[in-house]
Amino acid sequence: MTSFGDWRLPGRRHLRPLQVSACSAREAIAVLDAARRDGIGTLVLLTHPFEYVKADGFRYARMRANRVNQRRLRAICAHVAARPGEFDAIDFATAAARWPALPDEPSRDLRGSAALALLRMGENALNDRVWAM
Repeated sequence: MTSFGDWRLPGRRHLRPLQVSACSAREAIAVLDAARRDGIGTLVLLTHPFEYVKADGFRYARMRANRVNQRRLRAICAHVAARPGEFDAIDFATAAARWPALPDEPSRDLRGSAALALLRMGENALNDRVWAM
């Protein structure tokens, strides 16, 4: 799974997963574009079906759409779709079949923006508290 540094303090850096519920669309798009510019060939954007609904309890007795995460996924997909020569969006099973034939890539440091991280924190707080079930 792909992760990136979203903020840094002296002697400490914080890693964030490239996941629909974990980062804003602007953060994810910035990471995708930076990876492409830096020649990083493979990224994994993680998502789960439950990220797109808000449930009242673990039994999902009451549900409603998680519009923030749905909007994030649409924005990321639109960005990738608008750049067919730059990105190859494939499912995990297809990618896994290709990975053994790929050369090893050294691990590289992907960095996000502290400003985008702060905006995402505010968006997530609103999504969790104000627009809660």
